[in-house]
Amino acid sequence: MYVNSTSINVRKEANKSAEVVTSLSINTAVEVIAEENGWSKVKVNGEQGYILSSLLSSKKQETSRASSMPRTANSTTQTETQNTTPASGNGSSVVGYAKQFIGTKYTYGGTSPSTGFDCSGFTSYVYKKFGVSLPRTSGGQAGAGVAVSRSNLAAGDLIIYSGHVAIYVGGGQVIHAPRPGKSVCIVPINQAASNYLGARRVL
Repeated sequence: MYVNSTSINVRKEANKSAEVVTSLSINTAVEVIAEENGWSKVKVNGEQGYILSSLLSSKKQETSRASSMPRTANSTTQTETQNTTPASGNGSSVVGYAKQFIGTKYTYGGTSPSTGFDCSGFTSYVYKKFGVSLPRTSGGQAGAGVAVSRSNLAAGDLIIYSGHVAIYVGGGQVIHAPRPGKSVCIVPINQAASNYLGARRVL
């Protein structure tokens, strides 16, 4: 993952008042170890700390705004073309597969049913079964596929919140890995997390 803001602080703990470990400039590459509640635990230059997930992107940012606009538009078109290639299975199949993990514990940084899932570890694991490779973090997944309006949601769509992701089940509900102490479950879309940001169709 890459820093997407001009200058950010890496903090010792996952809160904005925690001690600053180091500062990073835009496009600095970091290794994301885990993710929880909108924060990513990262390793960079031999040090570990926490960064708001919204400050990380799966791609480097264009530093020249004037020259980046046509490239960005072209890049977006290419990305959408690639991600809308039909994968094996469909939305209903994704939901059916995801449901078998109901009750699997939440584990910070978890990516498998044997060890537990965090939110983006769960979505990555489920979609991978259907040939869709997603970025590891919720921030990265927010740019996958193509945007879908809330009025056009379909089963299997990826639901994006601030620092959280879930899979749309249908009927106004989602399935997700909530937070520590909880397990994979189905809840109404507005109860999964605050700050609904949108949806992405990745199948």
